Amino acid sequence: QWISPQTHIYVENNAAATIIEKTLIVSDNQSCVNAQTYLTLYANSKLQYYRFDIGAKQTYTFSNLNVIQHESSELGIHGYTAKGHYH
Repeated sequence: QWISPQTHIYVENNAAATIIEKTLIVSDNQSCVNAQTYLTLYANSKLQYYRFDIGAKQTYTFSNLNVIQHESSELGIHGYTAKGHYH
């Protein structure tokens, strides 16, 4: 199995947000997850971003984080991985 989820997050001007993104693989079949997240922070915005990847024994996970930050934006990134094979 090959899984390629994409998430796009936009934080508007002067806004603040906290996002928790979780990828959970429960299949025992061999699989590969190519997760891509795109964050865009506009002027004076703030984002706290948390990513949790929880795989299975036969899972290979590739997590890509793409960020665009505009003037005076603030970003905190926090990640946690468990089980599986991570890259």
